[in-house]
Amino acid sequence: MSAISLTPARRFDHTRDSQKIFRVMLDALANPGQVFHLPKTGDFFGNTLPNSSRNYAHFETLGAFLATILDHEVTFCLLGDETIAADLSSVICTSANCRSVPRDKADYVFTLQPPVASLPAQLKPGNLIYPDSSATLICLVPDLLGENPEGKKGALLELSGPGVKLGQRLWVAGTNATFFVSLGEVNAAYPLGIDVFWLTPGGVLVGLPRSTRLSILEEGRIGEDF
Repeated sequence: MSAISLTPARRFDHTRDSQKIFRVMLDALANPGQVFHLPKTGDFFGNTLPNSSRNYAHFETLGAFLATILDHEVTFCLLGDETIAADLSSVICTSANCRSVPRDKADYVFTLQPPVASLPAQLKPGNLIYPDSSATLICLVPDLLGENPEGKKGALLELSGPGVKLGQRLWVAGTNATFFVSLGEVNAAYPLGIDVFWLTPGGVLVGLPRSTRLSILEEGRIGEDF
């Protein structure tokens, strides 16, 4: 009979793990639309969640990401299923010593599912004196690819702008093309606007800074507002 390992899962290291993730975040914003992979880290949520009957492993990558960017100086808002969002927010507030606020006041807004068209206009766009006072949006989506896989729903985009490779494309799973129309309208007032990170449960990361222009090549209409 094989032995059963009783070694506890490694916990997220707020120094070493955060540094690794932050480097990838910078690379993603400097190379819009290109696919990056977050390094393997320790568990952020682990068994600290109040409702242990739920499976929160799906959100571990998101937890590591937000643990990297949140601290006592910034605010956040978590959008999605109310029970799950409340459970995750409770752990985040305690661990990162930060505050949860409404989406229109948050420095960082996280979606637990693909975002909807109404969301960009509800977030802080910054102002001409302090454009960096805008919100940053982080969206958890099922998949991110360079082309549209046959038979799957999502939006295929062609990107242009600073740092973008010629002909760079991005397919975002499960996301309505109308979201990107709304995002483009908000970011048309550059340097005002919002930067967006796209993240999958498996750790695939794509950055879309506000300077990136988006052309919709194919669309799928999915989802409802939350």
